Amino acid sequence: MAIETLTALTTEAEMQRLWSVTGVNLRADDDEDGVNETGVLQDCIDYASDAVYQHAIMFHTAEVLADSLWVRRRASIIACWYLSQRRGNPA
Repeated sequence: MAIETLTALTTEAEMQRLWSVTGVNLRADDDEDGVNETGVLQDCIDYASDAVYQHAIMFHTAEVLADSLWVRRRASIIACWYLSQRRGNPA
């Protein structure tokens, strides 16, 4: 049985549109060297996408969810929330 690869429901650009480039970078650059830590944003995107799919896949197909602007915006909010929480910062 093959494992289905699901489409990510948000992107780094969508997170930056919500929080700004500076806002995202401040939370993804742990050592303040001006470079986001490897994999941090992708982890947040994966977490948000998985959370949405977990709750919505029983009602809608993956294609419908990936094409929904409303779903993508909610995934962006979840990804930004997760990014804000990852170092133990209260949000």
